[in-house]
Amino acid sequence: MCVTGCDIHDAKGEQQSAAKAVELVASGHAHVLLKGFLDSGVFLRAVLDRDHGLREQAMISHTVLMDMPSSERMYYLTDAAMAIKPTLEEKALMIRNALQVTAALGLENPVVGVLAESEKVNPKMEATVHARELVEMNRRGELTGCRIGGPYALDNAVSIHAARHKNMDDPLAGNADILLAPDLAAGNILYKGLMYFAGARAAGVVVGTSAPVVLNSRADTDETKLNAIALGVVMAHARGML
Repeated sequence: MCVTGCDIHDAKGEQQSAAKAVELVASGHAHVLLKGFLDSGVFLRAVLDRDHGLREQAMISHTVLMDMPSSERMYYLTDAAMAIKPTLEEKALMIRNALQVTAALGLENPVVGVLAESEKVNPKMEATVHARELVEMNRRGELTGCRIGGPYALDNAVSIHAARHKNMDDPLAGNADILLAPDLAAGNILYKGLMYFAGARAAGVVVGTSAPVVLNSRADTDETKLNAIALGVVMAHARGML
């Protein structure tokens, strides 16, 4: 088979391949960085390299768009791939990164649902405390471009019925567009649970870099990989790169 319409660059081994791909994107010869069948650690080390990488913001995070057959709405989930145990400040930056994705797709002033173990603030549950602080930051105008609610257990983040049943008077409860996971474990399990048990279709992108980075799992379906590439192209277009 003859491959035409593209440039092929020679590289030996995973590290050199990742470094070369990052170099091409950083120089503007390519506009989206796509992880192929190589180790995520090798890929991300090239992306985050201090001298030659693509880091642009203080926080680099992953946002995935989830389309579920059982729901008329689509949800954005962050973070299912990058932020292991984010601090309060890092969660604020993750929200700002996710807003770049929603803006590129035309969603204005989305509702951010800050997920936790409970909808009640408990000093022993850090995620609930972080949620309260993020809500206050939003109210004070320190975190704009969205409406933030929480803490929410998953049910009252996405179900108005569940929120009403629990007698919640929060007008944002049940209306979340962006789901902010408390940590990587929760985000990754939720992401894969929705895909494997609920049949969700997904498209994810890394934000906080100078160009969109598509970080697919090697186990992802062809459809998921294609969706992620399409989202990367949309993000590149929104940044004026295409």
